[in-house]
Amino acid sequence: MRMNFKSLLLCAFVSFSSFVQAETVHVATAGTLKTLVDTTGRVIDDLTLTGTINRSDLHYLRNHVKQLSIKDVTIAEETVGRVLYADHVLPDSIFKEDNVLSKIVLPSSIVEIGKSAFEGQKVKGFTVDFSNCKSLQQIRTKAFSESHLQEANLAGLVALQTIDAYAFYWTDIKTISLEGCSSLIMLGERAFCNDYFVTSVNLKGCTSLQTVGNRAFLNIAKQSGDAGTLDFSETAIENFDESSLQSAKVTTVVFPATLKTIGIKALNLSKVTKMTFLGAVPPTFGSQWMLASALKRAIITVPAGTVAAYAAALNLSGEDAKNIKDTDGVTLGVEGVVVSGNTVQKRYNLSGQRVGNGYKGIVIVNGKKVVK
Repeated sequence: MRMNFKSLLLCAFVSFSSFVQAETVHVATAGTLKTLVDTTGRVIDDLTLTGTINRSDLHYLRNHVKQLSIKDVTIAEETVGRVLYADHVLPDSIFKEDNVLSKIVLPSSIVEIGKSAFEGQKVKGFTVDFSNCKSLQQIRTKAFSESHLQEANLAGLVALQTIDAYAFYWTDIKTISLEGCSSLIMLGERAFCNDYFVTSVNLKGCTSLQTVGNRAFLNIAKQSGDAGTLDFSETAIENFDESSLQSAKVTTVVFPATLKTIGIKALNLSKVTKMTFLGAVPPTFGSQWMLASALKRAIITVPAGTVAAYAAALNLSGEDAKNIKDTDGVTLGVEGVVVSGNTVQKRYNLSGQRVGNGYKGIVIVNGKKVVK
């Protein structure tokens, strides 16, 4: 029987695939991996390490492994020249600009991902499994900057405290999940800046989060077009730094009760059309924090009884303040409503009694609750 060329290729591929096997290597002594695995002239498809390794072992694997699991390893301290690489830390720049690695499973023992650890990683579709990192406390500057990382799924990392500047800058991530990161205190400068493909951000359970740094979410979702809602309601954020959400393609933002200041240009040029403020006292708003035209169009919800205070803080009055309402549905109101050329000024209190123009408090005008 004659076989056509496509059939021959298929057979060759199947035969070759049968020789591609996952390798598991136990490293009893840190620094000895190169005596156990030969990387000369080859790329390992799937490698699992156990035991104890150090910076030299990881560096030895650079550009030689497609999929790497170090889930069950301990990273030991090592001194290289005059540089001390601490134990339980994924070393600085260890896989920087790696052009082979497509997936890595990180160990449960690490407390820190070093500076530029995966910066500029070149393989599209790059994934990192953080699910075991229950002791991880810090993701250092530029750890994943300008890489092809697909997701920032940090959900359930209860020990994580800081995500430093530029940590996830200009990546391919589509989802950001910080759900359950109850110890997270800070998102650093440009932490998620220029992540154009984001479609969702989950901050549920980030109860210790206090600071969103300068330009932390600048240009987020610029390519996807909409990252949905940024809900900071469960956080303890006091300050949104300068340009923190500038040009962000999100439609809704929920600000926490703890909020004190919104910095210069924080939401300038953003896509936000709905905002909810949970604080009984309005925050201080920096100059140009949001385009005036966008602010006037935005639907703004505030706590009961605070409409007038928020209108004053936002420098909105009359018709410009019509979209501010509190959780009871009360708006600021206007002096009169014109219908077919006649001014209608009938007012009723909440008991349904007709009241005069001088009545102060919540009144009903043309079926709407307003504050007078």
